[in-house]
Amino acid sequence: CYSQAVGAVLEEEGSVGGDELERIRSVLSVGEREAKRLEEEKTRPLFEKAVMDALADVRSKENSISSIIGSLAITSNDLCVSSELYESVLQSQVKSSLTNTFEGVAKFVRVGNVAGVEKGVSDMVEYLDDVKAFLDKVGTEMTDDEETLATRVLSFSVGEGMKKEKTNAYRMFLKSSLASNDSKLSEAARSTLAKFAGIVELSKFDSQIVYKEVVGPTLTETVLKNTEDLHSLDGAADIQSVVDSLGLTADAVAEIKMSVYRQRLTEVSESAEGGILSEEQSAGLKSLASFLSVPDTEAAKLCAKVNGPAYKSSVVEAMGESGVIMDSYQEPLDQLRQRLLLDEQRGRSIYMATVAEKMDPMCKGLVTALEDIQKPASNDDKEKDGLGITAEQKTTDFMAACMTLVDFVKGNKAAEQIEDGTDSVTRDVEKEVEKEVEREEIKMVTRPTLKAPGETETVEEKVIVKDTVTETVTETITETVPKYRYEFPLTAQSISSIQDEAAAAIYKQFVIGSFSAKDDKAATYEEYQEQIGLVLGLDDAEMTKIAGSIGAMVFDNYFSTSMQGKSELDQQDMMFLAQIKDKLKMSDDVVERLLLSTQKNLLSKQVERVFVAGTKITAESVRAVRDQAAGMGIDLARDLGVTDDRLGRMFTIEVSEGIEGGAITAGDDGSDSIAEIVEGLGMSEAKAEALLEALVKDRSSRIVKNISADVARGNDARAMKDLPIFISYAKFVGGENLGIKLAKNVVDSIVAVFESATFGQPGAEDDLQILKKALS
Repeated sequence: CYSQAVGAVLEEEGSVGGDELERIRSVLSVGEREAKRLEEEKTRPLFEKAVMDALADVRSKENSISSIIGSLAITSNDLCVSSELYESVLQSQVKSSLTNTFEGVAKFVRVGNVAGVEKGVSDMVEYLDDVKAFLDKVGTEMTDDEETLATRVLSFSVGEGMKKEKTNAYRMFLKSSLASNDSKLSEAARSTLAKFAGIVELSKFDSQIVYKEVVGPTLTETVLKNTEDLHSLDGAADIQSVVDSLGLTADAVAEIKMSVYRQRLTEVSESAEGGILSEEQSAGLKSLASFLSVPDTEAAKLCAKVNGPAYKSSVVEAMGESGVIMDSYQEPLDQLRQRLLLDEQRGRSIYMATVAEKMDPMCKGLVTALEDIQKPASNDDKEKDGLGITAEQKTTDFMAACMTLVDFVKGNKAAEQIEDGTDSVTRDVEKEVEKEVEREEIKMVTRPTLKAPGETETVEEKVIVKDTVTETVTETITETVPKYRYEFPLTAQSISSIQDEAAAAIYKQFVIGSFSAKDDKAATYEEYQEQIGLVLGLDDAEMTKIAGSIGAMVFDNYFSTSMQGKSELDQQDMMFLAQIKDKLKMSDDVVERLLLSTQKNLLSKQVERVFVAGTKITAESVRAVRDQAAGMGIDLARDLGVTDDRLGRMFTIEVSEGIEGGAITAGDDGSDSIAEIVEGLGMSEAKAEALLEALVKDRSSRIVKNISADVARGNDARAMKDLPIFISYAKFVGGENLGIKLAKNVVDSIVAVFESATFGQPGAEDDLQILKKALS
């Protein structure tokens, strides 16, 4: 009902600000917010019509902006338009009018009507300026910040979904503006393009692409024209004038200059014989890069791409048939690199890539050679090649190929020689020295004669004459000279010729070949050993591991024979180890670990051999193991994992044989012997005491049974063989706690046999007392 009332009031009075509507709202109990909404539903279409008419007046410019705003203000006042509604209607109507205008431009774009596009874009931008002025004035009238209102109202884009039409409109206007102004872009045209791109939201990236596409050829033509003569580059002002007139961005200008530099560089390179620039051409291109402000890094990239193939060809040519560039060619090659405008880094990269290409088949050839060595020889193979090459010759050829690879890399300066300390070198030098010598000389002298006073005579006389002579002597001098090591940036693995596994296998074979070589070749092979590993791409740790595995095998083979019957290394063994260490270039730590590992392995095998004998284990074999363990510093339990049970058996066997053989007796001497065994086996004293006690009781019990039987059968002689042994065991416990239980008549018989047999012998009485105590 209230909506109908608002419509009726509007139709009758043309406004909604009277008391009538307020009375009706009160009668109908309509809330203030709801009343406002219903009023705007009726007034918005009317205000939209008023704004549309106002914008039409803005476009036609028949009335002044002030009068247009005044009329619009009266309407908005009559319709009680809020500021929010005012701004919303302004935005929707401005967007609608500008969209309609752009759609007209888009139609001209689609049919290729350049004149229509040029006029449409100009009209659209002009209208946009008028609307902006109108909005600024409205903002002032509304006591709002004028920029804020215009920004808010114009915060929309025109031509959504028509990117192609926007881009082409931009392009067509730009081309038309250039064509009509002698390929120059006026400030007005630039401003129009910028405003058009803004309202249709053509991105800066897209507009710059179009701008460069259209304007670029003009600048390119100018730059080409002014760089025809590389030795007369004086057209900078002309180029700058075109740049200024076209309004290109700095990035676009730099890109065009770079393109021209690339074109001129290619032209000069193609005109040079074999792509080798002359000094004059090189200087001209340098000047061109400076003239066009091409950054050094970018110029270097282009030169590497254009001139790199010529440099590579020269490197290949310098290698010749030998594949190694002579030292006398290195400096000319570097001069050529500079003439071709290649910086040191890119020149080195091309050089190394060329070396790598030559190196690749050499590396793969080593894999083939290794496979040939490892392949079992067959008669079919010999018949096939007709050569019957021996395994030794294959190894020699393989070793030579490895050294050739190292020489190739080093000879071509693909390895870096790094100073690594100093060495003292002694040498003989010859020098001339002066020294004084004496000689005898016969002179004729006149002297008074003794025969006739007053007369003289001439006689011969010997005199000593001193002379200075020069002679050559040899002197030994000692000099301190730098020591070098090599690093190899270029390796078989880095150029993907072989993988790590193959590299390790090749190095291992070389080390084996070096180790097995005769003296005349061994020294040469050893010089190359570390370097071939580095060329293959192995690091120190990998080479040490490989040498260690070979060393372990050599050590194992050597010690399995040399340590027979020995408990420690002798001088000859140590000399052999030193040779192995030098040949395999192993560190002291590695040798020590290998030695210990090998010794453990050998001793472990010996322990196993001892127990293979089962019940026939001898004290001698146990003692040999114990002595070797002590000599090698090996703990049988900790280092070899020998079980307590086995250690106990070894202890029992050696001690029992010692007691029964008389080598171990009760008392200090026997204690020392047992202590030595305990220490050698790595047992605790408590464990040894328990084992000894058990041994004494067990053996005593067994022996006394034999003695009893022999005495009962009247075999006193045999009994007397066992009685001293029984007494030896009994002495370890003072004859006590042996747990022997015999009938008194048996005891008496045994005692009588012993007493009768030992009567009058030294110490017999003490032994008799022990025997009685043990049997009681």
